[in-house]
Amino acid sequence: MTSFEEMANYDKAIELNPNDAGAYYNRGVAYYKQGKYQQALADYDKALELNPQGATIYNDRGVIYYIQGRYQKAIANYNQAILLNPQDFDSYNYRGIIYEIQGNYQKAIAAFNRAILINSESANAYANRGNTYYKHKEYKKALVDYKQAILLQPDLAEVYSNCGSIYNIKKKYKKALVNYNQVIELNPNDAVAYYNRGNVYSKQINERLAIADYSKAIELNPNYTEAYYNRGCLYFQQKKYKQAIADYSKGIELNPNYTEAYYNRGCLYFQQKKYKQAIADYSKAIKLNPNYTEAYYKNGFIYFKQKKYKQAIADLSRVIEINPTYTKAYQTRGLAYFEKKKYKQAIADLSRVIKINPSDADAYNNRGVAYHEQGNTKQAIKDLEKAVKLCKQQGNQELYQKALNNLKKEYLS
Repeated sequence: MTSFEEMANYDKAIELNPNDAGAYYNRGVAYYKQGKYQQALADYDKALELNPQGATIYNDRGVIYYIQGRYQKAIANYNQAILLNPQDFDSYNYRGIIYEIQGNYQKAIAAFNRAILINSESANAYANRGNTYYKHKEYKKALVDYKQAILLQPDLAEVYSNCGSIYNIKKKYKKALVNYNQVIELNPNDAVAYYNRGNVYSKQINERLAIADYSKAIELNPNYTEAYYNRGCLYFQQKKYKQAIADYSKGIELNPNYTEAYYNRGCLYFQQKKYKQAIADYSKAIKLNPNYTEAYYKNGFIYFKQKKYKQAIADLSRVIEINPTYTKAYQTRGLAYFEKKKYKQAIADLSRVIKINPSDADAYNNRGVAYHEQGNTKQAIKDLEKAVKLCKQQGNQELYQKALNNLKKEYLS
């Protein structure tokens, strides 16, 4: 029988008996299956008007309200269904899902507990309770429920995926892979599963397999922004800068507000000494995230290298404003002040570095040179001796030689 014939039959039944609650309910179910929710609701309303004791009708009306996001109305219907039929598994199960969506953790668990008590063979109820535990980071309990769900219904790909995510979080990567492999076996076209497995391979430093999985995810979903970004990061690590830039650029094309993609592409341009492009990307990242300290620092560092000390000081000052313990910003700003012959400010910044990190040999060396320029020979020697000592302890031969040469000059001056 076609859906058209089915509807015609229900229409005829209602025409013959306008008080037939069952006919209205059945037609409502047919409308629901067709996605015609308003017509379905109208028929359910009429059916309940004729049969106020119809627990199943309340449940089904609750399902439509749930789909529409009208959660309070859905819960009211599930409550009524349960009142009429305390063994109504579906109403408890759906009510638990809504409570979880609303962030009412205790009520959600209670609803799922009741659903499982009514039907302990429902994989769906165990999976739903597991989801609630998972979202509240009760991973041990979540895994127990997921395993029971899989035992009852072994083809639940989403449950395997969630297990994989939990094992990934717990850094049990072998177990995570087992679960993601199962997802892929059940659904070979699941782009997210390949992406998730790629993330695990990446954490295992298996770049080849990670790139293969990200590439497969992109093949299945050419608009998979995160897969492009993560693959770009691996190409960056492999110093395959052309491929990395291509992936970051694609990620930006798909999501023009992808802050990290701009920042990382800026870092690639920086590596290639393409400072104009690097500054453009760092500046875009800053526009998207005005507190992006690393982007401000990188811009400031480039300006310093370009001898644009005023711009460098401005960006580095912003870094310090956001994060007063950012030693690299103090160090570089101190050097910028030094180049502008503002030795007092330079010494103040380098002193701040030393206060935060008393083992920073570079800061002692640079401050010693700044004291020299001020004519403070005693303090210059003290700092340079400290720099030499730290370099020797730390095995920093290059800086050791530099500091030693500066110290010799100081003794000879």
